[in-house]
Parts: sequence; structure tokens; C-alpha cells
Amino acid sequence: MTGLALTVARLFFHVPFRGSLVLLLFACACCVLTGIGIGTFVATMARSATQAQLMLFFVNPPLTGSSAASRRSRPCQSGSSRSPTWTRSRTSPGSPGR
Repeated sequence: MTGLALTVARLFFHVPFRGSLVLLLFACACCVLTGIGIGTFVATMARSATQAQLMLFFVNPPLTGSSAASRRSRPCQSGSSRSPTWTRSRTSPGSPGR
């Protein structure tokens, strides 16, 4: 799936890829294995599939909120130095595109 996403990004959207492909695939494998581990742990604690699904509603939001990915760029921080340059002109308060 990662290979397909990289191929589509490169061929159709001309997104450059810089860095180690092996490191990217290793990070993706770690992410998948972590998700499987969390799911297995919650399924072990739950008595039914419905209970496991409801338990994950309380497990996933804190994990997502505390990750570094959620702090990268937030839409409410318009014009911040962390946002890409092509979005700064479109999201600044006095821009004509608004």
C-alpha cells in the first residue's frame, strides 16, 4: 500500500521523494505492528467485538492527540511558520483568495 501511495504521489502529483525508502518502509511496518498489537490487546480484554470497538473509541483519540503528527500543522494556525509557503498566501487574513 505504501508503494502504491508513493507511486501515485510521484507520477500524478509530481511529489519529490527524498530520504531512505528502507527507513520509510521500516517506519510503516512499525506503525502497522503497533496497531495490530493495540487491537490484539483490546480484543483480549473485551468480551465481545462490540465491546472491543467501544473500548477503542476511548483508546484511539488520546493516542492520536498525543502523537507528533497531530502537532505538525493545524489549519487554525494560519500564517504560521510551520505551514507550507503555498498555503500561507491563501490562508493569511488579508489575502485576496479568501
